[in-house]
Amino acid sequence: MADSNGTDGGGFAHNTTQVPDFDPVAFYNDVLAFFPTLLQNPAKALDELPHVAASLAALLILPSLLWLLLRNPSSGKTVVNALGQWSPATSPEASEELEQGAFTAPVTETPWEVGVSATAVAVSEDGTLRGFEIFPAGGITAEQILSVVIRAISEPLEKQKVQRPKLISILQSRQCSDAVLAEVCESVAKYGIKAGATETQGPQLAEYVARRKAEMERASQDPTHVVPVAAQGVLQNGPKPEFIPTPNRGCFVCKQDIEAKPSQCSACKAMIYCSTVCSKKDWPTHKLLCPSFKNKMQRVETEHLHDLPFDYYNEKKQLHSYNQVTFLVQKDVHNIGVFRRLCACYAQVGYGELAGQHIAQLQQQNIQDPLERFKLFGLSQALYPLSAAYPEGFDVRSIDSWKTYYEVRGIPFDDPAALVLEVPMTVWHLINKYVLDDIKPGQDGRRSMTIHLAGVEKEADLSALFEVLLSLLPKTDIVVHMVSPAVSPRLPPQHGTLGIRNEAMDSTIIVTLRNGVYSPQHLSGEAYKAEGLPFGTGKPDAVIIMNSALLSMQSWLPTIKMLIDNKQKTLFTEQMEHTVDLIANQLATIGCPLTVPATVNPFRQPVLSWKKDTNLVGWSNGFIFGIY
Repeated sequence: MADSNGTDGGGFAHNTTQVPDFDPVAFYNDVLAFFPTLLQNPAKALDELPHVAASLAALLILPSLLWLLLRNPSSGKTVVNALGQWSPATSPEASEELEQGAFTAPVTETPWEVGVSATAVAVSEDGTLRGFEIFPAGGITAEQILSVVIRAISEPLEKQKVQRPKLISILQSRQCSDAVLAEVCESVAKYGIKAGATETQGPQLAEYVARRKAEMERASQDPTHVVPVAAQGVLQNGPKPEFIPTPNRGCFVCKQDIEAKPSQCSACKAMIYCSTVCSKKDWPTHKLLCPSFKNKMQRVETEHLHDLPFDYYNEKKQLHSYNQVTFLVQKDVHNIGVFRRLCACYAQVGYGELAGQHIAQLQQQNIQDPLERFKLFGLSQALYPLSAAYPEGFDVRSIDSWKTYYEVRGIPFDDPAALVLEVPMTVWHLINKYVLDDIKPGQDGRRSMTIHLAGVEKEADLSALFEVLLSLLPKTDIVVHMVSPAVSPRLPPQHGTLGIRNEAMDSTIIVTLRNGVYSPQHLSGEAYKAEGLPFGTGKPDAVIIMNSALLSMQSWLPTIKMLIDNKQKTLFTEQMEHTVDLIANQLATIGCPLTVPATVNPFRQPVLSWKKDTNLVGWSNGFIFGIY
């Protein structure tokens, strides 16, 4: 990785955890029991059959299956068993039949997008995944890409319409060589498909955009004119899909969808019910929480919790989670760069692998120009470079909100960058408010800071964005160690450590990704001393656990006890304030009250986490609390 001055970062090797063996017959039998239970009661499935969940996750099957089971659950589509549609490979007989179907499939004018990772291929149309397949490590071939495209045409996922595109855009985030790209373009041509790299298709896309605009104009002037389905699709600078209306609500008690107008608790207005029968059934429990819920609902209004500065999220309108993918498509960043982890198109790729693929692309293509490196993020030009110096005399510690950050950087408020920058900017906020005053500079004026992120998931794929800390923490050596069982054990050692240097700021940051449970060896720094890191091998200045889900993850208990026993400064984030209250109650019972009470995070992700059975608000990294 290069910094804004073109200086290369360093990579440091480490040992990765191997996936354990398991009995295939026993595993198969447990799978048959696991998935029906998962559909009815996910928590029970994970509690009773944890070895199945762990094995599936290790094999990178579970993420893709869950995506197929749960994708857009509020859309009203029937949930189907993903095992009936998912297959790791296509037999020769099926290949021949699918290939024949691709020749005769009806043609659609809507361009398709093809994403190529190091081990998987995803084919999307209008933001909807039509096909994907995971392949053994070793580099994706043109034949493999072609096989997924053909299957997406003739046998698309979720029984979508069989059709063949005229144009395929192979995304700039691809992990394949130019030779493979050229071979794919040549191969699909025999099906009447024109393919190419997205960045080279400007003329073709411009022509299509003009044609679609003409169709839309005709429709607006002539009510009898029917706009072709393709004209309602997605393309850069063309007409975009509209946000979908609010999905059906669901009853908190019986969990059934509510087709008619839903009821809610008349006192707190937080809980959703289908009828008075269910509300009365819930009352013995709900009456204990109702006053607290009422306070939280009133707080949204009195403290203006929706008052974020964005065009797409403010007090008058909010971007909801069920429209997040549509929003990414509208902003032309769906399936692009650092935004890839925000939708399900790469759900089959383990956490950290997308960041690793980014590093691999820099290495394989030998991209040296800092601007060209930056473009792979998919961020707007307004953010280049991420670690640019702030105006002379500006107090960086005054950056305490999205509004301040966007204004001082000159970023327009319609820019979607906050959807991914929430992670490093939340870390900055926690450092600025709870850590920085305790860091004493040395005689040379330099500071050293070590931050541990435990239990990471999406954070692992946003590691390169931590470059923003370099200009916020000048003359500082920063280490961010990420540790989690969710970090892919397939991550190559050379991609497990990222170094970024900004000479103008005289700051360096090292970000490490390690698979495993956060342990005493991590807390003491012993786990890092043998790796030869230049700094960051001692105890952390703070441990941060983002979107912790402490209540639902029993595996956290030994880690939390270790942090408490060591009086380690530990900061958490949670989506919902109510969850923080429950966690606080649990911690109080073991004599560990919160030293940082629930506080709204000013750098929360500007996407409202919609819940079908409650009106309580929540955001990714929505609320902060801490113990130490």
